[in-house]
Parts: sequence; C-alpha cells; structure tokens
Amino acid sequence: MRPQQVTAMSSHSRRFRMWITGAVLALLAVACSAAAAADADTTLLQTYAPALRIDPPKTPCADGTGHMPIAVEAVLNNPQVALLGPGGARRAAPSAVDLAAAPADSALNLPGTPRTDGCTERRWEAALIAGGAQRTAYARVVRDPDAPNALFTQYWFFLLTNDWETVHEGDWEMIQLEFPTNDATRARDIGPIQATYAQHSGAETVAWSEVDQVNGGHPLVWLARGSNAAQFSEGVFLRAADGCDVTSGATTTQALATTVLPSDPVAATRAFPWLAFAGRWGTSASTAQSPVGPAFHTQWASPWRWSRTVTRARVRVPSRGPMAGAGAAVLCTTVAATARQMRRMDAIPAGSRAAFGGALALTLLLIAIRAWVAVRRHGTRVAVLAPVAGATIGLGILGGLVQWVSALFAVGAFSVLTDTIAMLAALIVPAVTVLPVSYTHLTLPTSDLV
Repeated sequence: MRPQQVTAMSSHSRRFRMWITGAVLALLAVACSAAAAADADTTLLQTYAPALRIDPPKTPCADGTGHMPIAVEAVLNNPQVALLGPGGARRAAPSAVDLAAAPADSALNLPGTPRTDGCTERRWEAALIAGGAQRTAYARVVRDPDAPNALFTQYWFFLLTNDWETVHEGDWEMIQLEFPTNDATRARDIGPIQATYAQHSGAETVAWSEVDQVNGGHPLVWLARGSNAAQFSEGVFLRAADGCDVTSGATTTQALATTVLPSDPVAATRAFPWLAFAGRWGTSASTAQSPVGPAFHTQWASPWRWSRTVTRARVRVPSRGPMAGAGAAVLCTTVAATARQMRRMDAIPAGSRAAFGGALALTLLLIAIRAWVAVRRHGTRVAVLAPVAGATIGLGILGGLVQWVSALFAVGAFSVLTDTIAMLAALIVPAVTVLPVSYTHLTLPTSDLV
C-alpha cells in the first residue's frame, strides 16, 4: 500500500472517530440535560408538596371522621381486590398491567360496601397502613401548550372510599399549583401565583398569598370528612347538589410521601401502567359512579384551561350568627335530604313527578298571591313575613308528602320517611324563628295569617 493511501485512510479514520466522539458527547449532554431537568422537576414537586389537615378516625369504625390517601400499590396484586369486566369477567389480585389492558367498562371491586358496611373498608385501610402502605401523593409537573410561559404542578390522592351523600368505592382528589415560568428551577425560587383545589365536579382557585402554608411553603389542604373534597380552610361548605362539606374540627396535619410521575405522559404510563386504566376505581355502591383515574380528567392534559373554566361548587356557611352551629346542621340536613329525594324522583313514574311539579307550582303561586295581598293591605312592613313563613311550612308539608308517596314506587318507605322528616324539620325551624320577630310588629288579624 502506498504512503499516500495510508495517510488518506488515517485521516478518514480520525474524522470518523471524531464524529463518533462528538455524537456520543452530544448524546451525553442531552441525557445530562434531561436528567438535570428531571431533578429540577422533582425538587420543585417536593418543595411545594401539600400537607393534609384532617380528622382521622379515632377507631377504625368511628363515624363522622375522614379518610386519608393511600398508595395505589396497596390495592394492586392484592387478593382482596378483584377487577370486574364485561360479561361477568372477574380477575382476582389484578396487577398494574392488568388494569392497563382492561376495557373502559371495567371496575375495581374493593372489600366492603360503603354506607352499609363502611367498617370493613375502614378496618381494611388500617390493616394496609399497618402492613406498610404509605399515605401518598402522586406528583407531576405539567407544561401546557396553552400557557407556554407557565408551569403547573399537580398532586393526586387516591382514597379507598367516598362515603358522603354520593357513595362509592374508590376516590381520586387533587390540587394544582401554577407558576409564572416554565423553568422548574426558577419556579422553585419564584413560588406559585395561584392554587386550584378540586371539589367534586368543580374546583376553587385562590391566589397563593391566600393559601395557608406549613413548614416553609407546603400548602395546607383540608379534606372534607366523607366527601374527601379539598378545601382551603376549616369550616362548613354548602354544595347545593348534595349537602355540606365539613372540615371543622380537623386537628391532625398529615405529611404525604411524594411519588413523582414523569412529565411525559408516555413515559408516565410506561413507568406506572395503572395510569392507562380507563375503567372505574371502585364499584358504585349507592348514588354515584366511582371515578376514573387521573389521566382521564381534563386537568391532566389541560391544566391551564381547567383552572380558568372550572366553577366553584360550594358556598361557605357563616360561622357566626343564626347559621352557626345547630343552624348549619339544619341547613346541611335539609339540602342533603332534599337532594336525596330529588335523585329518587329520577326513578319515579312521570305521572308522579308531574303531580309534584304541579303541586309545587300551585303552592308557589299561592305564596305570591298571599304576600301581594298582605303588602296591599298593610304595606311592606314585617307583617309580610308571617304569611310567607306559613306558606313555606305548607309547601314543605305538601312537597314532602307528594315526594314520599311517589318515592314508594322506587325505594323503601323508611328511608324516604326519614328524609322527609328532616326536610320538614328544617323548613319549620327557620319559620318558627321568624314568626316571633314578625309578631312584635304585626298588625294583621289572626284571620290574615296563612
């Protein structure tokens, strides 16, 4: 071989080695950059990981106390859990891979039955914790194309049951923090600008400055007893569709283990296959379906749009005045009982629903006429409160009776009767408190009262 050929081959070989070395270095740089970004994400998630304020059960079967999150892994490969599929299919002790492959009409079946057998579920939860299961938040950083200059952190909580007015096995709750930069390192230093807490089908967003914090920046989350809805403070919160969320009396602060989910959805599903489970995380024991998993909620992929469009689902009940204490209990009982009655109405024959609607409309018309007559005769003085209060009692009695008789078509009499009594008591109590005030200035003769 000629010297010129040897020199040319050596030159090509050196260039090839340089190209390979450059490619390897570039790949290493990308890998290091990705690792650094992942580390920055993890640090951010841990810096602002939430702490829970909750009223835990004094005993496994204590009533009126809250549940706490638990690791999903506690129910995977567990012989007490089954995966129910279409056509009666049943797989015992399902794995994360089994869940990922299950069709959307599948559901997990956990031990016990909410409301009728809540003690079994509470004892099972206590046994899982005693066996090493952790109180866990599943955390992730989300970069949303709709908000390129922002960054979001989400913390998802899995609970074994929801035993509120809407009863079902399995529950997913979450909170979200928003940062004014898409760089995780800068976000950690700047801090969030707002927080959004999920509450049933809605949510509430407040400025970060209004969020209670513990241990140097960890947001405090009050989980409502039974419903598990995330609240920003202690109190009683009315939700017109179901009843009240109660966080008052919570004294225990619970730190959570933080399990970091990869930001990339594909990588997250690869690392945690149960995220791909499209079915329900429990069997629906009463009045509501068990929820789907985190990846099937709007905020999973669109945190910016979700936080801007979701509506607040509750109103805070005043902690002072006539609505405090017993007044709040009466109000919450009324709303809950009425909501249960209305849900039962969905299964009642159309003729019965029409009868109730007609009776309600007629009673409201009579109230309006009676109030107008009172105003015409005696002006707009307090006297008008008496006929309105009396008509309210009449409305409660009429509506309660019609609902009770109608609901016999769908459910047992005893449950409907107790709800009706609760409704009537809650309607009569405010009227009784109003009437003495009315009589002080009342100039109407007795015959003018409804």
